[in-house]
Amino acid sequence: MGRPNLENIAHQLTTLPQELGFLILDNLPLIEIIKLKRVSTQLKNFVSSYLTDELKIKEVSCGQDFTLVLLNRGRVLAVGNNSSGQLGLGNDIKKACMLTEIANLKENIQHISTGFAHSLLLGESGTVYGMGRNAEKQVKPDSDQLSFYSPTPIETSTETIFAQDHTSALIDTHNSFKVLGNSLKGYQHRHNTFFLPDWVPALPDNLDVADVSVNNQHQHALLLTRAGEVFACGNNESGFLGLNSKESFINIWTQIPDIKARQIKTTAVGCFILTQDSVLLVSGLNTKGQLGPNQTLGTFTQLASEVTDFDAADHHTVVVVNNNLYHFGAMTLDNSELRTIEKGILPLQGYSFSQKQPTPSRITFKELMVDFFKNQPSTPKQSQSQTKNSFYFGV
Repeated sequence: MGRPNLENIAHQLTTLPQELGFLILDNLPLIEIIKLKRVSTQLKNFVSSYLTDELKIKEVSCGQDFTLVLLNRGRVLAVGNNSSGQLGLGNDIKKACMLTEIANLKENIQHISTGFAHSLLLGESGTVYGMGRNAEKQVKPDSDQLSFYSPTPIETSTETIFAQDHTSALIDTHNSFKVLGNSLKGYQHRHNTFFLPDWVPALPDNLDVADVSVNNQHQHALLLTRAGEVFACGNNESGFLGLNSKESFINIWTQIPDIKARQIKTTAVGCFILTQDSVLLVSGLNTKGQLGPNQTLGTFTQLASEVTDFDAADHHTVVVVNNNLYHFGAMTLDNSELRTIEKGILPLQGYSFSQKQPTPSRITFKELMVDFFKNQPSTPKQSQSQTKNSFYFGV
């Protein structure tokens, strides 16, 4: 009985202009799109064109023991710990060992941001959806619910979202902002708003600041200018900030020499700089292998090259290279870790894992890759700077 319906959909899709057909597919779960490939050769080619466009990685965001991946046309995939609902997969799934589509989104997503155990999604309409821990009121301040297990609308007319630890910040088109959860002060610097704790030095007036990444637990921070300069301040024990200074705490913004960057990140145990040459540099304490094979890095050391995007939490790092995902370190799930035994590094597919997987109705990225890219090479050609601890994930 379902077959004629699929054939009818196939006819409609293949007679419409491609972009209109793509918009129809945007509203279907990936598992249903895969089924359409079996209807006819014509539809298979159409669906394959759609997936080629959709499966481009737009953004990654790492929370504590979980990761979200935003795809090109606005789908979001999730992996890791879901004990507080931070993956948005419902309260029946406590963990996902493979990247799994969040199937109940009401619109396409254009930006994602993750805190310690909660997530924010910014829809194309300007609506913000929150999910995960709400004990500090970082998702819905007017609710006594401790966790939200599916994407929940919390604000409209929003242009930018920011999540950190147990705090959310929502910025509208007029640069006005609302802070939810644990308090952070918003500072206007030229045309941008930055959310900083009291211990961080004032942003220098002579710098055109593009981004500031702060870790409150160990009190260290990185600052990125629009010209690509990187400055550091805070805890510098064991050369944590990658500076040659012997001082254990840097009280003023101090430039890290000889670096031109386009992205920065700090965690409780590490600092990350993505250079304008697409090289990812790391320093800090390598607790779970999240910084590569070396145990401790007192200066910035290259982790990967040809990097288009990355994000990191305390004990895991996710890197995008040529639309492939690489995972370093470990995500803790209940009493186990999502990692391999050898050097603590795992391809995100989760091969050889015995943990219970999401219900069959939810497509996993591994299944999608096996189906769509079954004729592709099993591993990519890695750059010389890519270590053997970088595992192939995607296409």
